[in-house]
Amino acid sequence: HPQKGVEGLLDIWARVVRQDPARRLTLIGNGVPAYEKLLRRKAARLGIEHTIDWLGYVNNAAKYEIYCSARLFVHATVYDNNGMVAAEALCSGLPVVMYDLPALRGVYTTGCRKVPYGDKDAFAAAILSDPPPPTDAEVASLRAQWDWSGRVARFRRFAEGKTA
Repeated sequence: HPQKGVEGLLDIWARVVRQDPARRLTLIGNGVPAYEKLLRRKAARLGIEHTIDWLGYVNNAAKYEIYCSARLFVHATVYDNNGMVAAEALCSGLPVVMYDLPALRGVYTTGCRKVPYGDKDAFAAAILSDPPPPTDAEVASLRAQWDWSGRVARFRRFAEGKTA
């Protein structure tokens, strides 16, 4: 889906591989076949198709293995209100580079390198800077924040009109 920001990420990735041609980008997930075709054509037009692994749908266990073998998670979404995949990456110990979206500011207060929305040069520079992974304390805090049983309990309190 266009809101995932993959089209813009391809422009960013072209900047990254100009500086570091050995870098690889792994894209997980699938969508409308016509849109994926457009993205693949754009990658070819930019001359970066050989640096991208298009995996399509990946189940949770396999996704976790991919996270564990990665050096960085790139969350180039242009609209998001929760950012679950960024949480998965952070909880796996990966540093995350993402746009500084207003809706995510309160969700991700630590552990992410945030760049101004739409600034592709800054995004590429953040990727190339190899940000450090989140600290053990940040990972533990994020895991607690995103734990399903804790989220359900918070939602129940909210639904019952209790904020504490």
